[in-house]
Amino acid sequence: MVSKFPVLVERRLRMKRPSSGKKSDIVIRIGHPKVINSEGDADCPVAIDGLFDELPPMRGIDAMDSLRLAIRFAERLLQDRSDGAKFYWPNGEEYFAPDTPHDGR
Repeated sequence: MVSKFPVLVERRLRMKRPSSGKKSDIVIRIGHPKVINSEGDADCPVAIDGLFDELPPMRGIDAMDSLRLAIRFAERLLQDRSDGAKFYWPNGEEYFAPDTPHDGR
């Protein structure tokens, strides 16, 4: 599925499902934050193509906050999967390996 919004950044990964052992491609896409009201609140679209059909935009107190929340949301969706799926960089290295800077902290 192709994202329904202009993409600001994306990350390509491989996902291995434990039930079948098959690997498939996923793409995390983060869109441009959009201010939605006079207080400066902003929504930032997020998608994980190959894994979820549609995800809600992340709302923050401003554009930077919504962008931060969208990135964190995508990471958490991968980390908190209950089916035991594992994620890998395109070169085969484990994505959530210890000592990685993207461990959700």
